[in-house]
Amino acid sequence: MTREPLATLSASRSGLRQMVDLAALGTDDGVYYDEMLVRVTGERVETPAGKRDTSMAAYCTVAHEAFDDVTVHIDGPAVAIFDIDAALGWLEWLAAEQVDVVLLGDPEDAFAGTLELRTSEETVQVACRHGPEVLGTVTTELPSRFDDEDRFRLEDGSVAPTRVETDAGALERLADAVDLAETVDGYPFVVDDGEFVLDVGSELSLAHATATLDGEVSGPDVANRYSAELAALARALDGDVVVQTGAGEPLVVVQSGSLFTLRYVLLPASW
Repeated sequence: MTREPLATLSASRSGLRQMVDLAALGTDDGVYYDEMLVRVTGERVETPAGKRDTSMAAYCTVAHEAFDDVTVHIDGPAVAIFDIDAALGWLEWLAAEQVDVVLLGDPEDAFAGTLELRTSEETVQVACRHGPEVLGTVTTELPSRFDDEDRFRLEDGSVAPTRVETDAGALERLADAVDLAETVDGYPFVVDDGEFVLDVGSELSLAHATATLDGEVSGPDVANRYSAELAALARALDGDVVVQTGAGEPLVVVQSGSLFTLRYVLLPASW
């Protein structure tokens, strides 16, 4: 089986762990996703795909400048699908701080069969369990749903009309309130009369809580509900976020930095 270098990413162990954690929604309890599809292009590193049977998908992009060096050894993008826990575990195990991550595979299909971690004194090869055949089981349309300003487009092509500029702390307060109320009605996302509000629980749950959350709101009121993925997302992120949605539409959370953009899309819950 052909094992040639498809792409090489050079960075510190801590930097690589942070990138994987952000894309995989890592918390103290572990990571939300078990596998990650990474595509290395001539301009950036991205996670453009998600499983079809999950209610949350992530599309994250990182500029080459976030790494010490990026080399694509083939004409087109190089792709790898790897086990996240295994990759994070071996990054923790390595003694050296500087690491080269090499995607090894067949240049003909551009899919890595092996993820090789190299330091000045160590080499670890992690098997990639999937090749091009996996593309039939994932959705890759997410990048096309965002415009150049990272506005999310709904199924009809219009942009999500309701936009809330807030922070991960406000989303975490919402998630904590749902857990404290022990409600079975999911995680509500409510904009009422131009304000981002919390309205959790009812007379049927342990508690009922209301509050106004920090956020700059534009667009129409909404009252949607989402599954526990919203809590996982809120507890994994830190800092400012922009939330986009519409009545009965997915909840889209975007966090942007100078060298990266994180995009998460949660489907509405149904009972």
